[in-house]
Amino acid sequence: MPTWTFLEKIQRIIAKYGGFYIIRAYWAITGHKNSRARAIILNADKSKILLVKNITYKQFHLPGGGIEKDENSSDAIVREIKEELGIDIAILYKLGLYKYQNTAKNVEVFVVEAQSDAISMQWELADAEWFEIKKLPELRKSTKEALRDFLTHNKPVVGIWPIDD
Repeated sequence: MPTWTFLEKIQRIIAKYGGFYIIRAYWAITGHKNSRARAIILNADKSKILLVKNITYKQFHLPGGGIEKDENSSDAIVREIKEELGIDIAILYKLGLYKYQNTAKNVEVFVVEAQSDAISMQWELADAEWFEIKKLPELRKSTKEALRDFLTHNKPVVGIWPIDD
């Protein structure tokens, strides 16, 4: 179990009991961080994938986060993975650009390799685990689609994700 600071424990409690939804509503209203980056993180021998579960979600999903102003997507994914999981990654390639239906929101998905298997979770995560690619847990819809594209095409794609995920 990770050791969080007092402030991180408070943030987890607020997020778990609704605060996270307030932040998301603010982002939706202001258009903040319409662009996001996510990663399919593979271990060194490419037999496992690292998935995370946010404290407000029931299913596992791809790690990542918002692209900051004046930041490119590849820099954002390297930063987000270091912040969320405490690991360094090497980008192998960009799998694709996914757009949410009827919105300006988009997500760039990268295929990356972890430089270490050791994980140090950030406060907003409930879980982070390595899974065998053929034995995955329950996943969010968008994660299923990105992994389907990765396993089927293994090349850059463009896709559309439903708005509700």
